[in-house]
Amino acid sequence: MSIIVGIDIGNSTTEAAVARVGDDGSPEFLSSGTTLTTGIKGTVENIPGIVHVLEEATEAAGIN
Repeated sequence: MSIIVGIDIGNSTTEAAVARVGDDGSPEFLSSGTTLTTGIKGTVENIPGIVHVLEEATEAAGIN
């Protein structure tokens, strides 16, 4: 079993989705999170928002 996270840095929000992938390869959606995007997309300025949305989504999924 693996945990994967997808992150989308958009023009106004940054989103993360958390899923568990079973041993047979089947995905199971666990949670998601959203926060406001700051700065220019794909820059160091986005890191605090990415960390925030990751913490939100993993907490909602019960993952430390």
